[in-house]
Amino acid sequence: EFLTELNLVDQQVMRIEAIVGKLLQFARPSEFGTFQETAKPNQIVKDSLVLVNHVIMTASIKVEHEVQDCPEVKISSGELQQVIVNLIMNSLQAMAGQGTLKITSGPKIRDGISGAVIVVADTGMGISEAQLKTVFDPFYTTKLGAGTGLGLSISQTLVQNAGGLVTVRNLAPRGAEFTV
Repeated sequence: EFLTELNLVDQQVMRIEAIVGKLLQFARPSEFGTFQETAKPNQIVKDSLVLVNHVIMTASIKVEHEVQDCPEVKISSGELQQVIVNLIMNSLQAMAGQGTLKITSGPKIRDGISGAVIVVADTGMGISEAQLKTVFDPFYTTKLGAGTGLGLSISQTLVQNAGGLVTVRNLAPRGAEFTV
């Protein structure tokens, strides 16, 4: 367990380094070339669950994780992890300490192109129809005073820049499902 934790700390330090590098690239784009990274979705989900485990352990949340073999995808591992951690944390907050978090990952073909899909679903209150249309807007939040409203907007941008999509829908009888 310690080795797993130390590896995650090391990965997060590298993620911080990548974020600083991207900030520098944003500030001085002409000095940086383009580089395409790939990520392993199943490993990213597994690592993300470890990172948020402290929140899960303090609540009555049941976690279901279903995995199928899927290909690597063209996105930075750190960026994909940021997206998945954000979706998981939003789900945990929506369930207010009790419920089921279900994450599935596997292969997906879209427009004839082979890729991967990650689905994060919860048994929270769901999202109103009006909010479904604005949930990805910058600064939109239902957690006044507790959030910036940038998590889903940034997640959508990161995934779109990699050629992917993030969608949301309500589940019956309750809950929400985000698909990456």
